Amino acid sequence: MTIHPPSPELGWYGNWGMTASSREKDYIHVLESRLGIPVIPVSIADWEANHATFNLSSLDIYLKENPFIVVIRLGENVHGLTGLNTSLDKLVNYIQGKLPNVKILITGTFWNNAAVSDVFSLVARQHGIPFVKLSQLDLNENVSFIGATVLSVDGVPYQITNPGVAGHPNDAGMQKMADAIYVGIIAMMQQITSR
Repeated sequence: MTIHPPSPELGWYGNWGMTASSREKDYIHVLESRLGIPVIPVSIADWEANHATFNLSSLDIYLKENPFIVVIRLGENVHGLTGLNTSLDKLVNYIQGKLPNVKILITGTFWNNAAVSDVFSLVARQHGIPFVKLSQLDLNENVSFIGATVLSVDGVPYQITNPGVAGHPNDAGMQKMADAIYVGIIAMMQQITSR
């Protein structure tokens, strides 16, 4: 949902959050526009697939940019709960170890997956990190569909044909995700400045 490179085998030809109709309409770029600062999308889908063995040092290339805020926004493709809390805890600790002053925000899943979101919420609480729930957005009006028109990286319109692709957030869903994360970031920053 954050960024997916072109995958002709899936019938996806964008290079942004699947299935935003264009780059500017995915939640990352909507959030970037609202915040007025660069937001760098990082896909760690490999963490979702293999969170217990994921090589955390692969994140160093992004962490060396010294971001002020890191949003941990993943979980839809996590299939096993075994060790998930430990893996997320290690991810948070790794980021904080590299960037002691970073502000972290964790979101739940867009797709309604209470088991995964509950683990993410628990780890956020244990670290004193803000948690933003997103599963309330998993409604038909916020999800794409077979036949929806989106743009390719070359700006050529085409229609979504793959059901797995079609189940991702549409422009409205992306906007609402960005809005929820934006509210979470602003609340986090207000809490910091009021101390």
